[in-house]
Amino acid sequence: YDPGRPLAIVYELHGDQEEGSPQDPSTSTQGIFGADEYGGAAIVIALRGENIVAPAVRDDLAAFVSWDTLSPPATNLDIAALRAFRAYVEDRACVELGKVFAVGFSGGGFLAQTMRCFGEDLRAVADILLGAQR
Repeated sequence: YDPGRPLAIVYELHGDQEEGSPQDPSTSTQGIFGADEYGGAAIVIALRGENIVAPAVRDDLAAFVSWDTLSPPATNLDIAALRAFRAYVEDRACVELGKVFAVGFSGGGFLAQTMRCFGEDLRAVADILLGAQR
């Protein structure tokens, strides 16, 4: 990490999960700094683990865990967490303002779109397998 070199910020948002089956942290970059897949050109915010908000929001899917894409911005804990991580990174690293991206798979894609709809300052959003159904 070179503190004099501005870097982009990339949110990586995982897909939905079954209750009790969180994302395996060994499958992705750990921490905030140094994601190899971006060639050192980005700071990655990749939250891992089991989302627990959605069952309370979607009472018809009690065993299904996802990002909260239904609550308004003022009460949305997932959006609040993402904003807090971004503020943490911006306070401690040299970032290139205007170069913030979000990439999400499945439910993470829905959250990336939700972030944009809620007015998050994102340069681009990439969704992978968003809304696929059998």
